[in-house]
Formats: sequence, structure tokens, C-alpha cells
Amino acid sequence: MGRILFFVALAVAMWVAWTLSRRRNSLDNEERRELKRLRAKEREAQGKSREPSGEVMVKCDHCGLYFPKREAVLSKERVYCSKRCREGRAMTSPDRAFDGWLPGVVRRPSPHFNERPEGALVSLAVLHFISLPAGRFGGEDVDALFMGTLDAMNRPEYESLRGLRVSSHFFVRRTGEVRQYVSVLDRAWHAGVSSFEGHTGCNDFSVGIELEGTGETPYEDAQYLALGELLGTLTRVLPVEAVTGHEHIAPGRKQDPGPSFDWDRVREMVPGRVRIVTEPQVMP
Repeated sequence: MGRILFFVALAVAMWVAWTLSRRRNSLDNEERRELKRLRAKEREAQGKSREPSGEVMVKCDHCGLYFPKREAVLSKERVYCSKRCREGRAMTSPDRAFDGWLPGVVRRPSPHFNERPEGALVSLAVLHFISLPAGRFGGEDVDALFMGTLDAMNRPEYESLRGLRVSSHFFVRRTGEVRQYVSVLDRAWHAGVSSFEGHTGCNDFSVGIELEGTGETPYEDAQYLALGELLGTLTRVLPVEAVTGHEHIAPGRKQDPGPSFDWDRVREMVPGRVRIVTEPQVMP
């Protein structure tokens, strides 16, 4: 009798193991089919994004950030920048929308800004140099200028800056510290009279980045490293298509970032879809 019960128990155990294995294989097959379907849609999206005019940027339906369409993760006709966003696990969400202030930088909200024109896309990053007093580094006068607190009344060297209201989105110090003064969703006052590829008023569609320097003194490695990280972030969260200098969008009027700036290093910092434009633009 014991032998019979043993073989019955063994048969039941084998049947249970076979049933569980079959169910697991069925689930694996469903997951493979779903993965295959998602990859097919991703390949389709990548194929459609290869346009002669450059890489298409799209907006994530979860976090609201811009990113290359070829990297899209698709699900139920919605577009996501990552699997985390598709699963609703990203830090940024429609309830915590991107406000234009980047993490990991020093925030110094300036009063010198206004709204961009409705529908304007931030497609350009403009590089500048600045030092106050001219040629001296490490002080807080640049910060005071952007914050509207510079004492120009009692400083003869700042007579020309009296009443000046300017700002930049970012200021990269010689140490590599990055300060942000204006949300990238708003318009900072950094470019002045300017033109880029037939479009005037570059403040409307650009991000301004000031580098602490003179244009003659070589920039620090720490500044290039910080600039690379900053541009990497900006090209992920905004539809930036090109990087240029103030001297190129306002030729004859401006000279920054100047002859000491290494544009070849910048070319290595940005995705291939982002152009480096160093040709003087035609002013209207």
C-alpha cells in the first residue's frame, strides 16, 4: 500500500510541476510578444525620425521633457522618454511639471526676465564671457549685476553699467560652479540686438550661458566639464538644435566667448544632432 501511495504522490508532483512550467512558458511567450511589439514600434519610430533637416524632438507624455524621437518608448499611442516614465515611476510627472530650473546648480532667481513669445521653441544655446571688474575673477559683482544689486553709483569703473538690466540663464565660474538666474522656460536678457539664421531677437528662442572669463585668458578645465554637463542636460530637456557664440549672432558688436575658447571641445560635448555654428550671422 505504501508503494502505491508513493507512486501516486510522485505522479501528482510531476503533474503539478508540468502545469506550472506550462503556465510559466505561456507567460514568457506573452512577455516576448509584448517586447517584440514594443521594439517594432520603436524601430518604426526611429525610421520615421530620420529626416534630412535633422533629428526630430518629441515631448514625453509623462514628464514633459523633450528628447530625440528615435529614443521614444511607445505604449498605447503615447510617447515616453524612458521605461521609468512609461511605468509612471519617473521623478518628474504632470503633477510636478518641469519648471525650467535645473537640479544640481545654484539657484539665484533674477528679477531681469520676462516670458518668451507664445509658441517659441528654445532651439539655440548662446555662449558668452563676462568678468567684473574686467579681467578679475572670483568676486560677486557678476552675480550682483544679474540680480540687479550692483552698486554702480559709487563705483567709477561701473559707470557704463548704471541702470543696466541684464541677465543670463546660467553663469559658469572658473571653479566649475554653475549658477542659474532665470528659468529656461522664460526669456533672459543676454543677447541684445542679434540674429541667427534669419531669425532676429535671439533672446526669444535661446538659452544664455555666461562663462567667467575675458576671451583672451584660457578657460579652465573645470568650466569645460561643467559646460559639458550643462549642455548635455539642456539638449535633453529642450529642443536645442545649435550652439553658437555671442560674437556670431552679433558680429562686430560682441567678441565673446572669444579666441581662447575651444569650440572643438564643445563639439565633443553635444549629441551629433546638435550643430556648432561659428560663422558670423547676417544682421538684418
